[in-house]
Amino acid sequence: MRTQRGIALIAAIFLVVVIGAALILLATLSLRGSQQTTQNLLQMRANAAALAAIDYGVQLLISGSNCTAPSLQGSITVPAYADYTINLSCTQNSYNRTSQAVNIFELSVDVEYGTVDTPDYVWVNQKTTVEL
Repeated sequence: MRTQRGIALIAAIFLVVVIGAALILLATLSLRGSQQTTQNLLQMRANAAALAAIDYGVQLLISGSNCTAPSLQGSITVPAYADYTINLSCTQNSYNRTSQAVNIFELSVDVEYGTVDTPDYVWVNQKTTVEL
């Protein structure tokens, strides 16, 4: 019976090591999942900010502005997304049909959050074409 005295100690050490490794694995997976969730949330907010900027630009065009207006070129602020850098640009092309003149406007929005090479960095580019 004396020959089996160390077996229980070896089994206990083995269980402690296995349980410790499992806890480390769970903590790592939880952290990665949390980082991915944060990145997805920031990306969705950047998309929403880009769509808000596009809507803003389209509304200005409908109300009579053209692409030379300062509000359609450069940085704009959307209060709900104040932490995001939003740049709006507009190009205009005019075409003369036999029946009427047609203006084609292309709105482009770049939205950034964070600093490049950091885990929280996101960048979105949205474009839309409007015919008036």
